[in-house]
Amino acid sequence: MIAEADAYQATTVANARAKVAPMIAEAVRLEGDAEKQLQKAFAQKRTHDEIIQKIKAVDSFAANKNSVISGEQSGNLLA
Repeated sequence: MIAEADAYQATTVANARAKVAPMIAEAVRLEGDAEKQLQKAFAQKRTHDEIIQKIKAVDSFAANKNSVISGEQSGNLLA
């Protein structure tokens, strides 16, 4: 009787795993597709953030009235 119960349990579990396996495979595929799309979006966001950071740096420099830009051209100062 115990052997029959064990066999029934093993058969039931195996059948359930076989039934669920295609669903798990589809879920893994969909998760991979979503991660691929997010990776592209995150790359674009990082590029955008870098550009914004550069703009903020230039804006901060431009707003600083104590900053002076000098060059090698006859000692002219640009402010």
